[in-house]
Amino acid sequence: METNSSRHNGTEMAVLCDGAQCPETDLTLQTWKPALCEIRGAVVVSGILQVLLGLCGVQGLASRHCGPMVLAPMLSIIGLSCYKVAARFGSSHWGVTALSVLLVVLLSQHLRSCYIPIWRWRKSKGFDVWTHFPVFRIFSLLLPMVFLWILCGILQEGDVMNPYPAGGIRGILDTNSTHLVPWFSIPHPGEWGTPTINVRSMYGGITMALGASINSIGCYVMCAKVMGSLHPPRDASNRGICLEGVGSCIAAVLGGVSGTSSSIPNVGALALTQAESRHSVQVAAVLCILVGMSAKLTYFLTTIPAAIHGAVLSVTYTMAVSVGVSYFQFTDIDSGRNIFIIGFTMFMALLIPHWFTHNSEYIATGVSSLDILFLSLLMMPVIQGGILAFLLDNTVSGTSEERGLVGHFPGLKSALEGHHRRHHPKDLAKVYRLPPALRRSLKSLCVKSFPLCNLCPSSGPSQESPGGREETKDLLPTPELVRGSRDLQPLQDCPGVSGN
Repeated sequence: METNSSRHNGTEMAVLCDGAQCPETDLTLQTWKPALCEIRGAVVVSGILQVLLGLCGVQGLASRHCGPMVLAPMLSIIGLSCYKVAARFGSSHWGVTALSVLLVVLLSQHLRSCYIPIWRWRKSKGFDVWTHFPVFRIFSLLLPMVFLWILCGILQEGDVMNPYPAGGIRGILDTNSTHLVPWFSIPHPGEWGTPTINVRSMYGGITMALGASINSIGCYVMCAKVMGSLHPPRDASNRGICLEGVGSCIAAVLGGVSGTSSSIPNVGALALTQAESRHSVQVAAVLCILVGMSAKLTYFLTTIPAAIHGAVLSVTYTMAVSVGVSYFQFTDIDSGRNIFIIGFTMFMALLIPHWFTHNSEYIATGVSSLDILFLSLLMMPVIQGGILAFLLDNTVSGTSEERGLVGHFPGLKSALEGHHRRHHPKDLAKVYRLPPALRRSLKSLCVKSFPLCNLCPSSGPSQESPGGREETKDLLPTPELVRGSRDLQPLQDCPGVSGN
């Protein structure tokens, strides 16, 4: 591990090794163990903070104040901030990446309306068509990945389709210690050491929690958008971030170095496949648990070429950008206020992290933990974009039409009627309802006292206008506003807790 001592900010940089040159010895593992324990401590702190954000209702309150002028630049920045990682993965073999992207586009867009008949045999009628299945659209990501993975494995001895490092295996995990990997093992707490919680890990956890909460708001809204549903209510957002925090704590205790968070690629895959079912998420969760118990299978999955990962990131993160751009339709894009907020937010959210990445020596307070906190906050485009867009949209005066808080904005309850005209009818009350078994088991916990009331399901998906009262240019209420406010139903808040 190389220390940036010349920068006087206490940050450290890991030196990567490739293939057989990785010295996987006990000494190396002992050297990395304290750092990994400290990272897991930061994950625990992040999970605790996320649980508190959900219990206190802060997550739902923040999401209620996120209008189109917040969501549009925030989602666009989330999508654009991943282009460097996608390019790095794709640079291992641009041919494989380009072919993967081409196949995904072909299956998900050009062949999405192609339905394959599914036959069944019945004793009375023999073989007949049971249903038609959009196999190309549903498997638009899986089929290209499996096909190119197998093709790269077959042709890895050549030089044309060999995306793996020369002389090494093979994927995103550059190691040769296959003999150390067991077939089956159940992780238990403390196997890789106890998470270390100190000042450095606490500051790192604060940054993780802030970034995860902003990213989760974008994921929830993006998922609702691609499904053609209204935005999730406050209690659904609170439950989501709370359970993400619980998952992060469990992951850190079991030895994980990263927490659980809403995944933009997963929502991007949902947008491409249009698989609107909770069963797909449940099946994926079971598979992840099973894979986590088999280190051999996990190692096998790491042989997927990095070029394929780059292709998947390229097509899924573009959906975040497109969903973000689509929110501009609700706003007055010709407004000078909106032009400034969009340009300033997106430019600064990409400029500031890039500059501090290459000039981190300017943050040198003399306290290494504070340096890490400031650098981590300033080097994450998601945090920069989310905070700037939120503050500017909620502090710069503007009319409801300028801010996009119009009747057909999916974050408003008044959009329900227009939603049924544009989409197939859905029982929106069931979209964010808990599964029946879970709802029955948690019924006794859904009390009206703080803070559990913030997790209790509301009567429906209806929401108040983001930002509360309608805002005008001169910040004074108009007669139309007074008459319109009578139609808004009050929020079902906890006793003694304000909804603003």
